[in-house]
Amino acid sequence: LCLIFHLGSALFLVGVYGGGFFTPSVWVSCICYMMRFAFLHARDPMLYSMTMDCVPESQRSRWAALNSLRTLSFSGSALIGGFLADKYGYDMSFHVTVISLLACTVFFVPCLVWFPRSEGSSAEIRDKPADPNTPGLARFSPTERGQQ
Repeated sequence: LCLIFHLGSALFLVGVYGGGFFTPSVWVSCICYMMRFAFLHARDPMLYSMTMDCVPESQRSRWAALNSLRTLSFSGSALIGGFLADKYGYDMSFHVTVISLLACTVFFVPCLVWFPRSEGSSAEIRDKPADPNTPGLARFSPTERGQQ
């Protein structure tokens, strides 16, 4: 699903400016922009959850901090995009964004193989012995609680 949202965001970005293939109307551009925004923001929590499911609990704080650096990279990309727009026009910054989104898709491909397809049955979760020192659902991992 993350891969679909990631590719969808690239395709909807082409719909915002046409990509040299067509000239979209204002309505098409606005709808494509909102869909791109929705796809990108729907993808990010799934990526965060996948990351936290794959790393050991002792290292989750490190990975959460690394994940927060994406905010900093957004500022840097805005600076680069502004430079490209000033020097070459807006189309160039859109082209670079689409190309980088498509190039980053390569990083999703190993997840298709490595990430598990199923998370176990509910009977396994129900029959798991309770640890009396851990309250409530905290004794189960996010996967066992049914969260993705």
